[in-house]
Amino acid sequence: MLEVEQLKAGGIYAIKSGANFKVAKILTVDELSVHLRVYAGVYKELPQNIDSSKLSLNNLALDKVHEMTDEEIGNSLGMGHIPVMKQGFVESQPIFLTQETVEEDELDGYYYYLNQGQNDF
Repeated sequence: MLEVEQLKAGGIYAIKSGANFKVAKILTVDELSVHLRVYAGVYKELPQNIDSSKLSLNNLALDKVHEMTDEEIGNSLGMGHIPVMKQGFVESQPIFLTQETVEEDELDGYYYYLNQGQNDF
């Protein structure tokens, strides 16, 4: 099982979402939290050969929204930044897929959180 001490920036993980998986990247880790980027889309099986540069935060086809269920809409959207308590993340049993570099442009939401948004969460 994953330990809190093993959490590192750039780690790409599969996270269970019902019967499916979503993909998340650790942007940074601080004293209490792991800061994640959660990508759009779901996988019916454990994803393989993930390259985050090919993933998106938004797979929503606006012309199809009126035909989609709430679940389908939710699965089509990701989050650029979400802080999660480290222990909670570990307890969700994420599955390590690969290690990448965190790109500067991926940190925009995290910087907003640090500079003015911490009290909003």
